[in-house]
Amino acid sequence: MTPAIPAKVYAGFFAIDTRLLLAVTVTAVLCSLGTIVALRQWSGARQYALAFAAFFAGYFLLACLILDVGAGYPVFVLRSFFEVP
Repeated sequence: MTPAIPAKVYAGFFAIDTRLLLAVTVTAVLCSLGTIVALRQWSGARQYALAFAAFFAGYFLLACLILDVGAGYPVFVLRSFFEVP
């Protein structure tokens, strides 16, 4: 039998730009509500809630990606990455 290779554990410190996070969240909420109001094709509250959650997630991720890659303003920043002994 071969001896087990010990697993390496890593950790890191993240920094969050709270003003930018708030702006992205508010923008995603408003875009999601606008899309829901514009479509108005569902019949139940559950369908509206699921559609809102899906649109919010999509708009939020898209805004974070555009700000990080396109504009150079990251919402989430990995400050350090290290191995835990």
